[in-house]
Amino acid sequence: MSDYHKIKASDLNEMESRPRAQLVNSLSGFKSPVLVGSVNDKGVHNLSIVSSLMHLGSSPALMGIVLRPPGEFAHTYKNIKQTRQFTISHVHSDIIKQAHRCSAKYPEHISEFEEVGLTPTIHDAKNWKAPAVDESYIRMGLVLNKIIELPNKCNLMIGDVEWVELNPRVCDQNRVKFDLNDICILGVYDYYKTSHLMKLGYEEYTH
Repeated sequence: MSDYHKIKASDLNEMESRPRAQLVNSLSGFKSPVLVGSVNDKGVHNLSIVSSLMHLGSSPALMGIVLRPPGEFAHTYKNIKQTRQFTISHVHSDIIKQAHRCSAKYPEHISEFEEVGLTPTIHDAKNWKAPAVDESYIRMGLVLNKIIELPNKCNLMIGDVEWVELNPRVCDQNRVKFDLNDICILGVYDYYKTSHLMKLGYEEYTH
């Protein structure tokens, strides 16, 4: 244990913002990069990249994302709170660079779709306005269920899954294949390729 690199909470507090974010974000391991689509009351589309998507339950189907504390550029948070709609579009290797550019702080009147070269698509349902990413193979629409403020003032945005759209190339009955979405992110800047290792069965205790 003596050769481990040891970091205390006080060390983290003294680090500069970006290196600290990269380090702490990396501690949770590999995650899926996704794009969050929303729209404001003026009809301007917004697109932000996050790596905090989490499955919260299947019955009912719930998903959650964590957003930073609301500030001047908290367009995603404000839009979701206002319209109570948002989309999740998974990022694949062909759109990594465009997706990553969505992390920049664009003015509210600017659509990230136009700036980075991605195409908005609107799900065909009454009163649905939040855009998803047309180039994505796996996308879903969520209706805001609850906002939970975390101790660090970030917000857990919990959404009910309203609809799912899957490219036929990633469907296998009720299973979503990630062969075409074989990337993940570590920290905030580093993207990796994934590969299937094995499939194990459902476990039951018997004696």
